[in-house]
Amino acid sequence: MSATTDALEHEVGCARAIRARYRAARDRRCKAQENRHFDRIMALLGPRIRHLTRAYGLNGWADDAEQACAIAVHRAIDEYDPSIARFTTFVTWPLRGELKALRNRVRPELRETKASMRYSVVPLDHGEGEFIELVDVSAMTRVEQGAARRLAHTALDRLLSEYERGIMDRLCKDLASADRPGGARPGPGRAAIDEMKGVLCKEREIVARYVFADGKDDKFAENDANFTAEQQRQISRRVLRHLSAKAPAI
Repeated sequence: MSATTDALEHEVGCARAIRARYRAARDRRCKAQENRHFDRIMALLGPRIRHLTRAYGLNGWADDAEQACAIAVHRAIDEYDPSIARFTTFVTWPLRGELKALRNRVRPELRETKASMRYSVVPLDHGEGEFIELVDVSAMTRVEQGAARRLAHTALDRLLSEYERGIMDRLCKDLASADRPGGARPGPGRAAIDEMKGVLCKEREIVARYVFADGKDDKFAENDANFTAEQQRQISRRVLRHLSAKAPAI
């Protein structure tokens, strides 16, 4: 145990005993004696107070910081229990609390962010006045992210459907004009339509994976036997350029 710690324990013990006698007898001499012990305590804690003042960025308010620390030491002397911890350990937290409160008053730009918000939700199948507390404060963020992802999937699905419908309409018109006015015959025309449907289904899969991939490495299917990664990238960019041009009209 260091000499400073022992000296603090002695001065605090004397101050507590004198404070108890003063409260019982209201003797001014006891108050003067207590003040002398308190001055010694503040002198022993001086290096720590100066260190904490610098740590909390309060060098420009050193006098205010010293007064705040004096309040913390007064409170610590009253609440100190020697059986729990040494005073040199116990007093640190009241000092930090007062200096932090002072910093929040004089330097609001250094205030910490607010605590995490808690939410209360009312389920539809419960009666009026019954609430369920949402303990997981990050659940709301995950729900919002999931809803946004669902909306994005729906929007992309609608855009791709319109894109595919336009291609199929043009293909049917081309086949009809190349053959006869009645439309495509069951032979080559039907085969071309079926082949185009397969191509569009594959493109839909490639574009959806490209847009909603979690990472850059997940954008392309490496085991695709029909398209290389570069071909998948080109298909995705071509389709997305078309969708971005047609999106306002859709």
